[in-house]
Amino acid sequence: MIRKKIIWSVVLLISFILIVVFLAKNSGKIINICIPFFIAAAIYYIIKPILIKMEKLKIPKSYGILVIYSLFLGLVVCIVIFVLPKFADNTKRLIIKMPEITTNYQSKFYKFIDGLKIDAWPREIKDIAREKIKIGSKNLQEFLVINLKNILMSILKLVTKFFDLVLGMIIAYYFIIDEKVFKNMILTVVPKGFRNDVRMVGRKISKILSSFVRGQLLTSFIIGVLVSIGLIILGIDYALPLGLISGIANVIPYFGPIIGAIPAILVALLSSPVKAVWVLGLVILIQQIDNILISPKIIEGKLGLHPVTTILSVLIGGEFFGIFGMLFGVLITAILKVLCNRLIQRIV
Repeated sequence: MIRKKIIWSVVLLISFILIVVFLAKNSGKIINICIPFFIAAAIYYIIKPILIKMEKLKIPKSYGILVIYSLFLGLVVCIVIFVLPKFADNTKRLIIKMPEITTNYQSKFYKFIDGLKIDAWPREIKDIAREKIKIGSKNLQEFLVINLKNILMSILKLVTKFFDLVLGMIIAYYFIIDEKVFKNMILTVVPKGFRNDVRMVGRKISKILSSFVRGQLLTSFIIGVLVSIGLIILGIDYALPLGLISGIANVIPYFGPIIGAIPAILVALLSSPVKAVWVLGLVILIQQIDNILISPKIIEGKLGLHPVTTILSVLIGGEFFGIFGMLFGVLITAILKVLCNRLIQRIV
């Protein structure tokens, strides 16, 4: 019996490794195929709690989905018509202005170093500091410009990816309506001895995905919108892309709110220190609103990771996979933890 378990575990491990290798070699094609399913999964986890509440009001699932889809498509049309052109214009101007902004701050740092009363320090130390600032400014500028261009292109491509959105909505519809059918289909291809494991792992992964989509992606979207509106009210230039940066950065645990706030504060500081203080106050206020009102209403569970593991996941993800590694490293770590725990339980 023990030998049989070991053999099955080895087979599963080898199969997992082969799948990972195949996915790595064909990642581009697979991602294109999976995009509608990713969209469908996000829609599923976002609207499912709403549908549960609508069912309590005696509204059938099919009608509830149609109502939500109608409102959602109306929102998308409004964004494409009214927000997208303004966002594209803001982002283009920010990309063009970026070299001037970084040069401005670079010169401020130079003056700060030269003005320090450190005459006892050799000139070489000041020169090294100036060189490090120059390199850091250049790297920061390149990082921001590249990512802003990627964000702009991704947003503009959403118009051409409308088919994927519609297909994702259709798939999500069937995910919700035939949820039990899909679960049974998956279980039928799993050996009977592993079905309880698959059920348990599936529930835990589903809980993790639900927490991530509703607890981080949805709250980050809300925060991005609130920051953009607040910056517009304060009269800060490039409010829409800066709000988007703040929203995206908020997905990153612990570091995100700080990373997202820095660009807006720096841009505001070019106008006046008072505006920078107002922006800092705005960010703090929105974070408090998130902690007190938004997150408790949306987040139903946590990812089940220790804070140290979370920080390590962000650092490793950022080091190896850049911004996307920082955004999704924690999610992947949480899922791998569930799979590894179950595999270890099987072996032991």
